[in-house]
Parts: sequence; structure tokens; C-alpha cells
Amino acid sequence: MKLDINNAMYRHITVRGALNGACNPFTDVPDIVQLAEQGRLDLESQVSHVFPLSEYQEAVDALRQGRVLRAVIEMPSGTKYKKINRDTPENADQYHGSENPFRN
Repeated sequence: MKLDINNAMYRHITVRGALNGACNPFTDVPDIVQLAEQGRLDLESQVSHVFPLSEYQEAVDALRQGRVLRAVIEMPSGTKYKKINRDTPENADQYHGSENPFRN
């Protein structure tokens, strides 16, 4: 990508990089879920393929090879989900980096 720095300065253009969309899953995912539940965000149009849990490796391979844009792993019905509080010491090992207040 080429950038004409003079044009950028003249037009007051800001260039900003972002890794993975600069997403913070701990704050962004609850907001995304709320928007979807309110019908303000169409998640189905964002998914190109759905894989059953038994085919998770195929989903990973397809993503890595560029055969799909965004895949969803479908959990078997009846799967129980556990909400994890990341701010408790007993869950500290599940999180990495600066987001974890219990890791030095």
C-alpha cells in the first residue's frame, strides 16, 4: 500500500493500525451479543460456513487455507456453558497478557 504523506497531511488523514480489529473480547463480545439480541446486528450474514463440533479441525484448516471467510463451530444441543469471571484468581490461568490482573 502506498501513502502520499503530503496528501495525508494536507487532508488531515489519520492512519491507524489494528490487530484483529483491535477487539477486546471482554468488553466487545457482551456488546455484540446485546446488539444481536436487540435485532440491531445481523450475525447470520457474517458467517460463511457452519461446522459441527466434531469437524472443528476441518473448520480450522478451511480458515487457514482461505476456503471460508468466517466459520462458526456449532455446539451439540444441551451443551452447558459456564460464565467465567476473569477477575478471580482461580480463573487467572485461563487468560494471558496484560488483560489478566493476576499474572505478573
